[in-house]
Amino acid sequence: MLPNSFHRGVSSADPTVTVTPPQTGTLHGPATSQNKTLTLTKEQKKEALEKKMKELEEKKLELQKKTEQAEAKKKEDGNPVAIIA
Repeated sequence: MLPNSFHRGVSSADPTVTVTPPQTGTLHGPATSQNKTLTLTKEQKKEALEKKMKELEEKKLELQKKTEQAEAKKKEDGNPVAIIA
């Protein structure tokens, strides 16, 4: 809880300023709510899921290609490094 009045300056001789509290509901009212509700139809849900699945499939294929390239490069390096302890 904040005080209703405080000194404007550093010294106690400065004038006192009175602050009125904001009205209830003005800080986080429905107009400024950050939590939004979104209602999707079945078609919109289906489209959103299909789009997500397509993106995931693309990522999966990209990772498979990178893995295959790494394995091919590893096979090209036929001379393994021997560690001597």
